[in-house]
Amino acid sequence: LALAREVVRRDSWTDVERTAALAALGRVDRPGVVELLREYLAPSASRPARTAAIASLVAHATGGHEAETAATIAPLLDADDLFVRQAAADALGRLGQRASLPMLEARRRVEPESRVVNAIDAALREIGAVGR
Repeated sequence: LALAREVVRRDSWTDVERTAALAALGRVDRPGVVELLREYLAPSASRPARTAAIASLVAHATGGHEAETAATIAPLLDADDLFVRQAAADALGRLGQRASLPMLEARRRVEPESRVVNAIDAALREIGAVGR
């Protein structure tokens, strides 16, 4: 984990090293990984880092942490970056938490970008299928 911490804190061209490290952390089951990933959900992180952190958090959520992870990711539906919003909607669909439905529906009503709308619609269908 020490090496991963070092790499994610290192700046690189187009943030490729940080993004690769965040993606790899999705497969690392060690204390502190989830907290480290959450740091890269912030608006100050690059788009690739944020979307990699989202995907890795979803990978860590299996086994009973889906609701907590969905609550962490849901605010990203309102991110300025459309690709972060799209990744958040995809993640919420994969997490399958019915508690995410109101947030997805609210964002769906105001979302101007068709790619995000499509991701929200897919998430709504996926969650609806999970709960029945």
